[in-house]
Amino acid sequence: MKIQLSLNAGYTLNFISSKTTIVISVNRNQNTNKLNETVFIGPGLSLGKSWLKNILRLNLGCVYNESTIRTNTNQTTEAITKRSVINNRMNFSFSPKVKNKKLGQPALSMNINYLIKPKTEVYPIPIFEFTGMVNLSYTF
Repeated sequence: MKIQLSLNAGYTLNFISSKTTIVISVNRNQNTNKLNETVFIGPGLSLGKSWLKNILRLNLGCVYNESTIRTNTNQTTEAITKRSVINNRMNFSFSPKVKNKKLGQPALSMNINYLIKPKTEVYPIPIFEFTGMVNLSYTF
């Protein structure tokens, strides 16, 4: 039997005068099949700020998850592996105002993601992953 479950809850604080947003969240994700059950659970924090009438926007976020993997090695034995995952992200976007929106809207954004998996007894080497993307879009 395969089960996939994802639960997310968050609370957003908007400060309109300073164009600042704070988001506090918690998540739980579970995937189960015949051989494994993987559960991620943890809190998150995100901060956002806009400038120049929302032309420039910066978002910073961090999510901490504790992962638990249960592996059924046979009918009676269960191996349990635990590991922490820390995901840091940054997004910067530039959306200039255009005089005639019928001609389209350009936008430029940069996304950076830095994932950290600290070492454990089972995984003696920490893992660091860096992902960066630059997007140029034009919508019409």
